[in-house]
Amino acid sequence: MAERKSGSPGLVADILNAYRGFRPAMRRQMQGGFGEERALFFLMLACALLFVASLPGLRGTADLAAEADDPLAAALSGRIFGFFFFLPLILYGVAALSHLLARVFGGQGNFFSARLALFWGLVVAMPVVLVTSAFAALFAYRPELAALASPILGTISLAVLLWSWAAALAEAEGFASTARVATVICATVVAIPAVFVALF
Repeated sequence: MAERKSGSPGLVADILNAYRGFRPAMRRQMQGGFGEERALFFLMLACALLFVASLPGLRGTADLAAEADDPLAAALSGRIFGFFFFLPLILYGVAALSHLLARVFGGQGNFFSARLALFWGLVVAMPVVLVTSAFAALFAYRPELAALASPILGTISLAVLLWSWAAALAEAEGFASTARVATVICATVVAIPAVFVALF
């Protein structure tokens, strides 16, 4: 793996600096000379942090697994398997699809840059996801607040995640407008389920 240049900021600083400019942050990642191992590291880090962010909802999942001898352990095992096995596979597929779709619109990147864009975009969004998850856990003890706050917190997390990915993908594929990339991503997310519903 390529060595980080002496005097350059660490990963936490890279993530925080990304909020000053998502595209320049992605550009620095692309210029860092990193290979597939860097993208894989970002992927597994994002999955681990998403797993942590999901823990406040674990008790609700355990209630659904009430027939198990240890519902909480069963729910935790299922969640670990999902976040560390299924989710990485799904994200690899999403990254490949994003590059193929970008090619349709004249994208100039490749499959690796699309993977790096998605995985880096996820990592950049994780501070917001973790903070909103912590607030959601606090509001869980106040049902009247949870009903109001949960949709708002979820929307904030999703918006940051979408924008950080769209900015990274726009940079990786050579598109001028992050907003247009974000619009295409949103339209695709809505269109795919609609097509499946129409067909099946």
